[in-house]
Amino acid sequence: MAENFKDLSEQEILALAISLEETDARIYADFAAGLRADYPTTVKIFEEMEAEEDEHRGKLIEEYRRRWRTHSFDSSRRRKGVRAPQTGVDVELRKRKPIADCSFCKSCSPGWLD
Repeated sequence: MAENFKDLSEQEILALAISLEETDARIYADFAAGLRADYPTTVKIFEEMEAEEDEHRGKLIEEYRRRWRTHSFDSSRRRKGVRAPQTGVDVELRKRKPIADCSFCKSCSPGWLD
């Protein structure tokens, strides 16, 4: 059962944000790996996006450590486990498939990638 965002503490929200940045960076890295052979220009974009998410994560971790003087945090919360404020809709707005299962990259609109 999803938790309500409004019921999370500030510390739990920051831990969730750290977890989300890590997940997003991993998704961009997976996209880059799956496209590497055929779309080098697009791979560079995904690598830059991964680096940006890693930078965001690092800043959030620094803030977490500054506020709570600890190096450990609960990273078990995920998008699907938290209901968004006001709307009550799960924070995960779309389903993501692993790159191996993704057909849109080469079939839906092959011209946009490079």
